[in-house]
Amino acid sequence: MTQHDNKRKPATAVAVALLNARLPEGVRAYADVPRERPPSLFVTVKRVGGVRRNVVTDNPLYVVGCYAPGDMQAEALANDAIAVFENAPGVAVEYVDAYDVTQSAFVNRYDEAAGPQNYPDPDVSTHRRWQFSASLGIASNV
Repeated sequence: MTQHDNKRKPATAVAVALLNARLPEGVRAYADVPRERPPSLFVTVKRVGGVRRNVVTDNPLYVVGCYAPGDMQAEALANDAIAVFENAPGVAVEYVDAYDVTQSAFVNRYDEAAGPQNYPDPDVSTHRRWQFSASLGIASNV
């Protein structure tokens, strides 16, 4: 029997790279809230679970936080981020792995788990946060 390298891709790095490539200019995505807060809009991505759908597809579940100075801006940013995820199936995403090597991942699925909601962040008083939950299918054999 032949063994295949179907190791999971780093799901957070893939989602951050996807958002950074497709969100409006000037908006950045991060794995954590940056210590030096951007003055305007930014996004955070956390993998909070998910399952391996089959031997070649990981389905990470994310919580995506969308930060802006006001609620209306934060909600609009959440809708922009959702649109990026919704349009991701069929997209190859270049990301930088933990060893600073550029890699590629193929997104083959999108599922919404929870739509955008106002969810204040008690640790970030300068921005309002809206968030949503969604999963992406990330091929591990590409």
